[in-house]
Amino acid sequence: MTSALLWCPRPTAASELRRSRAFFSPQGWEEIDDDHILVTMRPSEVYLMRLNGPCLDYDNGQAALLISNTTGFVQPKFDRVSFPGSSMSCRIEEIREVDMAAVRASKT
Repeated sequence: MTSALLWCPRPTAASELRRSRAFFSPQGWEEIDDDHILVTMRPSEVYLMRLNGPCLDYDNGQAALLISNTTGFVQPKFDRVSFPGSSMSCRIEEIREVDMAAVRASKT
C-alpha cells in the first residue's frame, strides 16, 4: 500500500507531530529518498519520517527497522532509526501521519 505514496508523500501528510506513540512493531517501512521513510504500523496508520544522517546508506536491504522511543513515545530530535546489525543510526527530525483516506481517494 505504501508504494502508492511514492508520488505524493507531502500532499497527504498531516502537520508535524511533536511526539507519537512508540512504534513497537511496524508492519513495514519504505525508503522514499535519502532523507525520508514511510513506516507502516497497519494499513490505515502510516507515518512519514524525515531523518538526519546516513543510516539509509547502511540498511543492507534489511526488512526490519528499529526505532528508539523516549518514555513510551517517539519524539523528533530525540529518537533514532537504526537497522539490526548496523552501528549506524539516524536522528528522527520530523514525523507526520499520512492521511491514507486521501491517498486512496486520489487513486480513484
